[in-house]
Amino acid sequence: MVRQLWLILILKPGGTLTLNASDSVQLIGRSVGGYPSRLLTATTNSQNAGNLTINTGKLIVQDGAQISTGVYGAGNGGNLNVNASESVELNGTNATNANYVSPSGLFSGSHGEGNAGDLIINTRKLIVRDGAQVSTVVFGAGNGGNLNVNASESVELNGTNANNLPSGLFSSSLGIGNAGNLSIQTEKLSVRNGAEINVSSLGTGSAGNLQVATRSIRLDNQGKLLANSVAGNGGNITLRVQDLLLLQRNSQISAVSGTAQAGGNGGNFTLNIPDGFIVATPNENSDIITDAFTGRGGRIDIAAFGIFGMQVRYQEDLVRLLRTNDPSQLDPRRLPTNDITSFSQTGPSFKETIEPDFTRVELPTNLVDASKQIDTSCNPGSKQKASSFIITGRGGLPRNPYDLLSPDTVLVDWVTLDPNIDNRKIPSVTTKPTTATSKPIVEATGWVINAKREVELTTNASTTPHGSWQNPVSCRAS
Repeated sequence: MVRQLWLILILKPGGTLTLNASDSVQLIGRSVGGYPSRLLTATTNSQNAGNLTINTGKLIVQDGAQISTGVYGAGNGGNLNVNASESVELNGTNATNANYVSPSGLFSGSHGEGNAGDLIINTRKLIVRDGAQVSTVVFGAGNGGNLNVNASESVELNGTNANNLPSGLFSSSLGIGNAGNLSIQTEKLSVRNGAEINVSSLGTGSAGNLQVATRSIRLDNQGKLLANSVAGNGGNITLRVQDLLLLQRNSQISAVSGTAQAGGNGGNFTLNIPDGFIVATPNENSDIITDAFTGRGGRIDIAAFGIFGMQVRYQEDLVRLLRTNDPSQLDPRRLPTNDITSFSQTGPSFKETIEPDFTRVELPTNLVDASKQIDTSCNPGSKQKASSFIITGRGGLPRNPYDLLSPDTVLVDWVTLDPNIDNRKIPSVTTKPTTATSKPIVEATGWVINAKREVELTTNASTTPHGSWQNPVSCRAS
């Protein structure tokens, strides 16, 4: 049993590594020789690499340290499993030399013909920032592994390093193999300040698929969800959101194919938020794009209660707004508006690929002027005819809510109801009759203040002045 781990370097071809630490595991920085502090299982031949498993409360990997499984030959990479009951925190990078920057993080990769292993994270909170990464990547002919994140509370991806290396979650292909799939289950997902969730293919392979199930998603300041491809097909993006999808400050959801002006169809985008909203701050150039260059644009299906601040646009809209027919220039990211697009830049346009099912509401350009919501007729110096507020006395009310009621309050006796009302039999209500002799009620015609400084109604109007406090109070300008 290990309570804290600061630095360990293990290379075990074909072996399996399991680390149990009750409190925390920490990997920081790099070794004296310039290599990242690392936990590693790998294979360099046809043998499969072993799995690597970490069970702990809190996992911290920072300043270029890495935990990884890899394959450098024909064998397959091992799986990387992280179970951290409290949190997984990945921070920063480290420049091992002038040409290479080592990002902190968790990695499963293939550098040869074999397939990369899967990477699985189970935790309460996942934090990835300042260039750190969680990644399954293919550099050769093999396929990428799948990346699964289960964070019961939140996933927070934030920022880049000094060289603009993005923080984030990656399942990508840099060779001829296909990228793996990426799935996220969490209560809240935040992608901010250049961070990414990326299942793209930068080689000839196809991009992976991205699935997210959450209560809310916030993309802010160039936060991105990407399933693009250079030459293959774009990946599919499926979002199941309960309350809110918020896009701000040049954020992007993209499943574009043929980014190098090559073939491939755009990936599909599906958003299911039937009881929630899609909100984009006006004129901040946040877009949802499934375009293709020569292939067919991906299908967009949106089911939402309402959408605010975004506009569905077709190819002819971009031609008109951008004032060009050049296919390489028909990019909605060149517009300052928030756009939803799906078309082929050089192939036929397919309008039916966008199937929105929502109530779209444009945000107002002018906010409500609060000063116009208040009646100004009683402002000091106003020349308008003003209303007046007249004090007529407090009657039977107490001087303040905490005083007792006046002892002069009129008492009313119980009454006997007719037992045959509406032909229904109800029990009679009887009370002890009062023996007091009733006096005739005489209408009051005036009032006086008695010795107790109380107001009494009288049948004779008083001719004695009652002081200036009787005068009507008005808000007319003097």
